[in-house]
Amino acid sequence: MRLLFVVFVYLITNSIFSQNLRIATIRDNGNVKRYLQQVDSTAVLVNFAKIERWKWKSELRKCHGVLLSGGADIHPKRYGKPELVGLCELEEKRDEQEWRLLTLAAQDSLPIFGICRGMQFINVFFGGSLCPDFNEMCPRAENIAAIHRDPMQKKDLEHAVMVNTESTLFALFQSEFLKVNSWHHQSVERLAEDFLVSAVADDGTIEGIEKISGAWLVMGVQWHPERFYQQDERNLILLEYFLSFCKRR
Repeated sequence: MRLLFVVFVYLITNSIFSQNLRIATIRDNGNVKRYLQQVDSTAVLVNFAKIERWKWKSELRKCHGVLLSGGADIHPKRYGKPELVGLCELEEKRDEQEWRLLTLAAQDSLPIFGICRGMQFINVFFGGSLCPDFNEMCPRAENIAAIHRDPMQKKDLEHAVMVNTESTLFALFQSEFLKVNSWHHQSVERLAEDFLVSAVADDGTIEGIEKISGAWLVMGVQWHPERFYQQDERNLILLEYFLSFCKRR
């Protein structure tokens, strides 16, 4: 009887501590999945777009964090600007899904990490705004914005960013300058309240943001670390930091 009890306790304990780290998202992305598993091979992405809406709240309770990946443009109505047909490639259903996901995540202060569009969405969700298009709406001096997206849309571009020495990003990378990859034509315009700019490009484009009030981890980067960690392994540290908060859940 005692042996059966010991075996039972072992099985229960082993089950608890061998649970996969579950990260909620809205879009399947092979690069992000590989990036995630480079740091934690047990981690899984849970695509809430494939889950019935009435189950979202209960399913999110089983998750340890939220990761918003890159993708199409956020509808300008989300930050108080006109539709701008022709400038934006919109995906309103995803906007609505990610808005709902962050709303639920905020109720339990789940860690949130955003990549490219994901960082922009975080900024909009918390009350900030975006520049809908570099060249047409928010031109940079001498058209330096061309460093951010290949006009032929065939490859990532690379450029330097300056890191805020007061930021978590600096603590992780231990460098005031980074080379990053880039694929975007929109950027953060008005920063959300209670957020800090953690990195900026030479032309003033915001390349990283992080929430500064309280212990709730919410951060994002404008580049694509999931496609750049082989060039700079420090991008794995960025994900390790996010997952360390997820593991505390």
